[in-house]
Amino acid sequence: MSKFTQILGCILVLSGCGTTMTPYGDCIGPQSVDCDTLDTAGSDTETEIITDTDTQEDTDTQEDTDTQEDTDADPKPEDVDDDGDGLSESEGDCDDTDSDIHLYATDNYGDGVDQNCDGVDGIDIDGDGVASTPSGGDDCDDTNDSVYPGAYDSDGDDIDQDCDGVDGIGLCDDTCESAENGTCEDGGLDASYRRVCTFGSDCADCGARSTCEDTCEYANDGTCDDGGEGSSYRICAMGTDCGDCGERP
Repeated sequence: MSKFTQILGCILVLSGCGTTMTPYGDCIGPQSVDCDTLDTAGSDTETEIITDTDTQEDTDTQEDTDTQEDTDADPKPEDVDDDGDGLSESEGDCDDTDSDIHLYATDNYGDGVDQNCDGVDGIDIDGDGVASTPSGGDDCDDTNDSVYPGAYDSDGDDIDQDCDGVDGIGLCDDTCESAENGTCEDGGLDASYRRVCTFGSDCADCGARSTCEDTCEYANDGTCDDGGEGSSYRICAMGTDCGDCGERP
């Protein structure tokens, strides 16, 4: 075999498609094989396995933070100013159907209406349940809630707690037949008449009477001068010469 033939055989081997190798001199010679007849055994059983490698966890754990309250809800009835006076029931308006009744209204005593919502007819600044005398009531000191008609009056403290006109528990009733006629007739201090009424029994006209005071100019002179039982003279009003006459009933 010539050298040229040997080289040509090697070229054919290197350029062949789907050839089987047979000895050909010093080189493996080609034996033509149809490319379409290549062995495809096992190709029918080939299965493509696709593995989902996406192992990322769902991290969307954001909570619903929309906690805003519904502000469109209707207001409570007590929060509505029905009468237009600037205050609702929840703000202290005790009659939200009348614009003349509220915390800052003027309370006219005697009309039976509590215009300023303090619980009484008239002005009660100290909250003792009795209207002040300037507003028409009977509280003689509307800055002190322990002073009002009917309060206990401690004697000797110079305070008229029960508003009867005297310190201590004085005599005050209207049992006299001519009581409440506009004329003081119990014989006490400033009385127009003596002994028409018993001492302290014409309270509406005379005010409460202290059972023992020394306001007479002749008090404590050693002689009872108030005209009462056991007195020597009627120079002093009843009960005003206590030092000499003693306490008068």
